[in-house]
Order: sequence, then C-alpha cells, then structure tokens
Amino acid sequence: MDCIFCDIVKGRVPCHKIWENDEHLAFLSIFPNIKGFSVVITKEHFSSYAFGQEDQILTKLILATKKVEHCHLYTTEAADE
Repeated sequence: MDCIFCDIVKGRVPCHKIWENDEHLAFLSIFPNIKGFSVVITKEHFSSYAFGQEDQILTKLILATKKVEHCHLYTTEAADE
C-alpha cells in the first residue's frame, strides 16, 4: 500500500509534529491556507472516506481533533503576543 500518511506515521516522511497519542498524530500542513493549519490522522490506515468508517473510529478522530485545536489555540495565541 502506498499511503503518504502511513509513511508519516512510520517516520519515513518528515513532518512538523504538534501532538500525538497512541492512536492519532497531528502535524502542521505543508500547504496551509491559514496560520497554524494542521492535519490530524489516525496512526492505523483507514480509507479516507469518513462516512464509511465505524462510528467509534470517527468519534475518536473528532475528539483527537478537538484536543489538537485546544492545544494549538493557546500556542498560536501566545505566538501572536
């Protein structure tokens, strides 16, 4: 399987990691459309079609995204001061 996100998780492709836990990884986008734009992914490979995922997987991803936003919000606010 050829997946850029799997390569990022395995450390084969570099990223600017901003947060992670056992199941998820968050990093800054290389093509941000706003300051601090980040990407949150699962460490296990899943199809990119979100609506095809089990509810538990999608729920965990959304909760991880919420944690990243909370942490990132304070980081970017501090950088602006």
